[in-house]
Amino acid sequence: MRHYDARQDREARKDAATLRIKEKVAVLEVWHREGVPRDYEWHEEGKPDKEYGCPTNLTEFQKWSDSDLKVEARLDGENHTVTGVYKVGAPAMDKPERSGIKKHALELLEAIKHRPSDKKELTRLKAEKHALHAFTQQLTNETAQLRYKIMELQSNLDLANVTNKNLMERVTKLEDDVRTVRPFGPRLTQ
Repeated sequence: MRHYDARQDREARKDAATLRIKEKVAVLEVWHREGVPRDYEWHEEGKPDKEYGCPTNLTEFQKWSDSDLKVEARLDGENHTVTGVYKVGAPAMDKPERSGIKKHALELLEAIKHRPSDKKELTRLKAEKHALHAFTQQLTNETAQLRYKIMELQSNLDLANVTNKNLMERVTKLEDDVRTVRPFGPRLTQ
């Protein structure tokens, strides 16, 4: 891993600064996916009384320096262990070749800032669980009512089928009676 060193040539310093920025972005990607570690804090260089959590804007992102931070992340498509993040100056962030990285960093900072806290998420999930339970209970009740209605309709259908069968048998008997009576009855003339 290449780190910034003022004694390096211009191209090496440029690569090291880009790597610093990419490592910070890689850490933000992990935190966006998995959540910021509980109680994460860092102190601004030279100001030990000034403490921060996860950066929330570009200024904090640039100041963000935490040599103790260690995060497994993906960097340029490969697994990478970020061992510490370090301060990056505004001029380094504003280089045209880093505009895409800067834009992605801003998007991640915004997304993390607006991500619900664990407590809010837990409250929301509990409310959803309660609503789901109430809805499930309602569906269970409606299902029982529909099952009862289906049984009632089936019983009525069975009764109608028996009545229909009896009526059909009665019609058949009456037709037989009519045939047996007709040959002896009066003939209608035309």
